Amino acid sequence: MINEQLLNYIRQALTSGTPKENIKSSLIASGWGEQDIETGFLMINQQSSNNIQTSEQQPFTPQTINNYESMDRPNSVKYFEVLMYSSIVLSIFASVFQYSKYIASVKSFYFLLTPLISIMLSIVFTYFAARKKANWARQVLLVLFIVGLPGLFGAFSLFFVTGVNSRIIISSALTLIQMALQVGALYCIFSGPSNEWFSPRLDKSASNPNGSNITNSLSAVWTKTIPRTNTVFMVISLILVFGVDLSILISSPELAMFWYIMLAVLAVFALFFILENFIFKARFANTTSNLDPTIATLIGLRNFLFLLNFIPFIQLLGLAGLGFIGWAIVLVYVGLLIARSNQTKKIKSGLN
Repeated sequence: MINEQLLNYIRQALTSGTPKENIKSSLIASGWGEQDIETGFLMINQQSSNNIQTSEQQPFTPQTINNYESMDRPNSVKYFEVLMYSSIVLSIFASVFQYSKYIASVKSFYFLLTPLISIMLSIVFTYFAARKKANWARQVLLVLFIVGLPGLFGAFSLFFVTGVNSRIIISSALTLIQMALQVGALYCIFSGPSNEWFSPRLDKSASNPNGSNITNSLSAVWTKTIPRTNTVFMVISLILVFGVDLSILISSPELAMFWYIMLAVLAVFALFFILENFIFKARFANTTSNLDPTIATLIGLRNFLFLLNFIPFIQLLGLAGLGFIGWAIVLVYVGLLIARSNQTKKIKSGLN
């Protein structure tokens, strides 16, 4: 017996004006058999010609489609928001407590800059994930959590540097509670109901692990967003390296080593630029995947770290950023590209 979910999806797509071949491509990419798809089209045509409408089947008008897309927030998303904001509040108290002795000193800016930026980013991404249903925001929060894991070990390493005292004990306890709240929040936001709320799509069944949210359509991310982002950052980088930085080098030859490091970083950036603006663009431009916004976000973050390496006087901050979170960005980036490539192979094989 044909799954009612399949019929509803085909009926909705036809109502929105999607061509039959595009509907078939999306269904095949999600794991449906071609025979089931053809049977589904046949049944809908028969129902339309005979004007059959059962009590369990309502016509897919634009209003019902909008209701489907604007489903209510599940409790898991609400729990995520509460846990994440609680973690942020606790992070503020922990930062103030940990760095209180530096507040009145000139060094306070350097000690408070990192936690301040982290707190602000967490607030923004939490808001977009919980209120704007931005899938990329929750994925960025996961990346930031992974990047912040080394800080957990750093907090407990203070035991061996300064010894056990009340300040270190309280600071470590606050850090542990904060991390636990983040783990709970991320668990809620990546649970089943949350996934359905972020990306409502047709799945053959809960046991279908091969379903993928990818369609055979032109990708604006790979044709516009990523190439333009890379181009803007590359132009600014070239102006800095061969304009501002080179002029500084001419007036201060003893800084040659820093300029050579900039050239090395620029060469790595150029490699990514070529891969993404030409090779990956040609490969992924004709398919749209739910992974594309996350890949674009990682590319933007990576380019920002590259750019820091070309700005005079804060180059060391850029190098530290590449060393501290660059490895995490690269790991997630490579994993997403592999998954994206597998999705593309799947949908192309389905079209053949």
